[in-house]
Amino acid sequence: MEPNMDQIWIWDGVIGYAYPNPGPSIYGLGDTASFFKSPNVMYLWGENNEIALDRLRDFKRVVLDITKSRPVLKTVSIEGEEKPQKAYFDTLIGEDTGTAADVSRDEAQNVSRLSTEYSNVVGAINDDLSPHYIKHGHATPAQMQNIYETLKQHNSALDLYGVFYGEHFGLPRLAEYVPYVDIVNIWVGNPNQDLDKLDEYIDQCPQVFAGKPILLGLYLYDYVDCQPIHRKLLEFQFNKAVQYIKEDRIIGCTILAAALLDKIPDTVHWVKGYLEDHFQG
Repeated sequence: MEPNMDQIWIWDGVIGYAYPNPGPSIYGLGDTASFFKSPNVMYLWGENNEIALDRLRDFKRVVLDITKSRPVLKTVSIEGEEKPQKAYFDTLIGEDTGTAADVSRDEAQNVSRLSTEYSNVVGAINDDLSPHYIKHGHATPAQMQNIYETLKQHNSALDLYGVFYGEHFGLPRLAEYVPYVDIVNIWVGNPNQDLDKLDEYIDQCPQVFAGKPILLGLYLYDYVDCQPIHRKLLEFQFNKAVQYIKEDRIIGCTILAAALLDKIPDTVHWVKGYLEDHFQG
């Protein structure tokens, strides 16, 4: 299959995700996806409501986040003094918000309801499923089944997308969660260190995920080393995405680009040009 723009999803949202001291962006919800001319949006880190979906009405397909995270300011000790380091997002877990699984279940019900009003809402995404929900025990398989069934309560056609990292494919009990994910979004946790393992991870997908459709996650920014992805790695991962699409090993890719347009312009313009050159339509 020749790559086309309908296979591109942009992770979009109103806040710069895990970017050091991001400050306000001049871009709002939907602007990032529009910049890259993507018809599809993964909307994360914001409220799932009519206000947001009205802004996304013109997109072909919209998937809403049910992980529900919040900004947290981390600190680092510098010469014995605690100083702010960067804003990042943490899954809502605790007495004030309920368990992660309860939050996702409630959001799944909200998304299911919203999909009856907004026909371009095609599913929900459970972010960082393998480390947060499985590795750290924030959801049992039974709770995942509840989330899955709740999402389809008002609209059986909705798909549940799940984020998994290649380095977690060997987690015990992972197979027990797979039946409750319709589409798998694969990422590499540390791109600077592990992107060269992409072939290995993609080779494992048919066995680990029982032949479920695969989306490959692509970074513009290295959230481990806190800098834009090195150009060689940027080209490597995008070239791999094109290769895997042509080989029918993945159904498309998701690009983590939210609120980075005015932060790393050289990178985003390279990506825009690459999409124009390699993806039809």
